[in-house]
Amino acid sequence: MWCDSGSSDLESRLCDYIDYFEGTCEFCIDNLGISGYYNEIKKLLEDNPERLSDRELMLANYVYGVILYKMGKLDEAYSSWLMADKYALREDDEKFRAKISSYVSIYYYVKNDLVSSNRLFKDVVKRFEEQKNYTELALHYINILWYKRYEKDKSNVNDYLDKAFYYVQLSDDRRNARVYLHLGYIYKTIFNDFIRGLKHLTTARNLCYSNGNVEMESMTLHVLADGYMHLFHFRDAIDIYKQLLEDSRYRNISASLKCMILSNVSSCYLYVGDFAGATSSIGKMRDNIDETLTKVREQFEAVYDWLNAKLLICKNERLGQAEVLLNTAKDKYTANKEGFCVDQFDYLLCDTYAEYFLALEENENALMCAKDLVTLAQGYDKPTLKRAYSRLAECYEACGMYEEALKSRKLETGMLREIEESNLADKYDELFKEFLKYTQQQRLESLAKEAKNLSKTAFIDELTGAYNKLYYQNMTDMWNDGIRVDASAIIADIDFFKQYNDLYGHQEGDKALEQVAGCIRSTVSGLNADVIRYGGEEFLIVLKEKDALRAPEVARGIVNSVYALNIKHEGSDIAPCVTISAGYYCDENSILKSLTGLVDLADKALYRAKNSGRNKAEG
Repeated sequence: MWCDSGSSDLESRLCDYIDYFEGTCEFCIDNLGISGYYNEIKKLLEDNPERLSDRELMLANYVYGVILYKMGKLDEAYSSWLMADKYALREDDEKFRAKISSYVSIYYYVKNDLVSSNRLFKDVVKRFEEQKNYTELALHYINILWYKRYEKDKSNVNDYLDKAFYYVQLSDDRRNARVYLHLGYIYKTIFNDFIRGLKHLTTARNLCYSNGNVEMESMTLHVLADGYMHLFHFRDAIDIYKQLLEDSRYRNISASLKCMILSNVSSCYLYVGDFAGATSSIGKMRDNIDETLTKVREQFEAVYDWLNAKLLICKNERLGQAEVLLNTAKDKYTANKEGFCVDQFDYLLCDTYAEYFLALEENENALMCAKDLVTLAQGYDKPTLKRAYSRLAECYEACGMYEEALKSRKLETGMLREIEESNLADKYDELFKEFLKYTQQQRLESLAKEAKNLSKTAFIDELTGAYNKLYYQNMTDMWNDGIRVDASAIIADIDFFKQYNDLYGHQEGDKALEQVAGCIRSTVSGLNADVIRYGGEEFLIVLKEKDALRAPEVARGIVNSVYALNIKHEGSDIAPCVTISAGYYCDENSILKSLTGLVDLADKALYRAKNSGRNKAEG
């Protein structure tokens, strides 16, 4: 998660927590994570708060309020924000006073004190504008939109969406991903503007990718797949959801987000008649519900009950149990319908009741539900209204009211024509495939980078940090294939290293090897050179291109630098410390046919250095 920066400084850590909780979508925060931060901040504020500075108390109380707010404990959050404001006043921190007021305005809105909410909301806008704090302005509008998005009068919602989009474009902050995600979600879900929604979601996804925020990236894919569901592309939606559920990259997404994905894919399986797929997904959803955020857990239980009821009805089994489940789901929804986790859940419940009554052949009750369904659908999108007319026609037909059924079928056909004329499905499909193509391209680039890093690691000697013989073999193969450059070679060998190991032990010998290797790498630092562990205590240095002619001075530099390390060696016959001998080959007029030929000549020079007294370089 973003807040796992590892900072030991309290103020920096608190700021990291604030960035995380302000910048992360509600459903991307898991219950275990939020409770961990909650307990940490609570303990911090309860245990010796006099040790904290006013600024630390301001930050701690503020983020504690945000965490409580995310947990649905709004009254406690309000108290914490008031305490944060006290310390912000002492610190004369107008930025945080405005941030606190932004959340307090939401508190008043939820408590239905609209006069106080509007007054404070406008005051916050003015203060952030004066500060030119555009990121906070964008978040300010997005936070209130999460509650205002279902208002019947959409003019205010539209205005706030425009302002959020305007301000987010003026800022450069990683929290902007959350702004774009909510913009895309609201345009798609509330205004049925799939195209504009997809564009914002694409921006959100790109920001998530660059920030490494996999959970919110997967949230964008979930919302986009949901668009396919609404356009009757159930197989496409299933493919996306299977990717989210099976790709190891998304394995650590929060339980809340996982339940949202599983509820949608279960619905898709039911629509296409794959009861086995639906049963499996519903079961997996049950396994995750207990780990969801406490404030939405009952909502997911309602969805789980509804899915089980719909599965039984589709299979025409245990209809009495299906009714009990439906009624339970309805009661839980009624108690939690504000900002419910699944969109159009009232519509889905009503449609399932109609389906249930049809299965019982209680056709008049089914018809009553279908009429309510059309009324509900009027507030949603055209695809939803088309489905409602289809259900209404089915119920009229079951009642033998064929004239009314025909009218409903015509309304269904007309709605289908409107959908087709708008080319909504085709436009969405085209844009989404482009989105997926870009996503896959970035993923391939990421995998290629990972593979390159892994390949590089495979070429490194673990003990010394120098390249290994596999790397040397790879270089040799490239030379044999004609890919060669001007080069010279140095072979350096630690003098009397067997005696060193015998005297001090292999553990100390390894330490000496590390020091010598580091010394060699440091000596050639800044040159176009590769340092390779060629043997146990033997190193090959390949100098390339313009640095190839510097082999004599580099070889002497290596010998002198190793001696200067002054690593004690009482078993040496030539010095009281570890020394190294080097042989080099450098001839600008020579054209060698192989790298091994170059190394062989350097190796012969090494023997000359060894035979003429050691601790020297010979060419």
